[in-house]
Amino acid sequence: MRTVLLAIAFAYSLATIGPAAPSFDGGFSGEDASVRGNDVKAAPGSKPPPGGTATPRTPGTSTNRPKGGATKGSTTVPPSQPKTWIQLLSERIIDCTAGAIPGFSGITGCGQPAQPAAANAQQNPNTPAPLPTVTPGLVQQQLVSLPIPASKLRSQLNGFSLRNANTNIYADGSPHTLNTTILGQPVTITVTPIRYTFGYGDGATRTTTTPGGPLKDDGFETPTTTGHNYKETGKYSITLTTHYSGTFSVNGGPTQTIPGTAAVDSTPMALQIWRTKHYQVQAPCTPGSTAPGCGPPGG
Repeated sequence: MRTVLLAIAFAYSLATIGPAAPSFDGGFSGEDASVRGNDVKAAPGSKPPPGGTATPRTPGTSTNRPKGGATKGSTTVPPSQPKTWIQLLSERIIDCTAGAIPGFSGITGCGQPAQPAAANAQQNPNTPAPLPTVTPGLVQQQLVSLPIPASKLRSQLNGFSLRNANTNIYADGSPHTLNTTILGQPVTITVTPIRYTFGYGDGATRTTTTPGGPLKDDGFETPTTTGHNYKETGKYSITLTTHYSGTFSVNGGPTQTIPGTAAVDSTPMALQIWRTKHYQVQAPCTPGSTAPGCGPPGG
């Protein structure tokens, strides 16, 4: 629109200070048309038309009957000035965005905004649809239903120990790999134990970051980070909960972290705690001996 206004302003200045441009022939009716009939001034040396004489036209007068029924006789009216092409063009130019002049659609501000190339591009029908995203949250929900192997409970003397002695209890936890399918895509999950919570059956518990392990001797004199010291004899049920952290990958892609942890309970283990008695004997115990201290533990 700015370009159109500049063009009009420039043309108007030419019409104001320069020579008048020729008027259009035809295409405009009424007072814009050229004079006709008896209003035509005879050229010098020309013959009058048949049946009449040429009458010179006095400037500022008109002998034509005005439109709409003017009074008879001569009426003095201002002479009609033919409009220049600049004036006519100015009258016809309106807001180009309204579509009044189709030819101006190419002027800056008059056309429709260009559409992005992507909007006109057609999607290739052979392009496969993108696969849905497998998020860490979805894997976390799936992990709850997967069978994560539980750690196994062990004791140094295979289910028995002594009162007021160190009882070594430990687990055999290890990482595990699980395979599943989420949103139609293969997912590989790796779980790794990071904490172990032992319950010793007498109300005492302990949480460690290591599973512990066996010792070289009976362990009565060696305290461990996963063991316990029982003050009373009896039968106890030992419990263990293993806490796993996890990672996953989709279609063999990069490894991602699964939020939170998974807690897996182990099968409880039975443990007997015996008391000790001290005897003085004169000879070593032999097979089948019934001397004090020669029988099996607890006998």
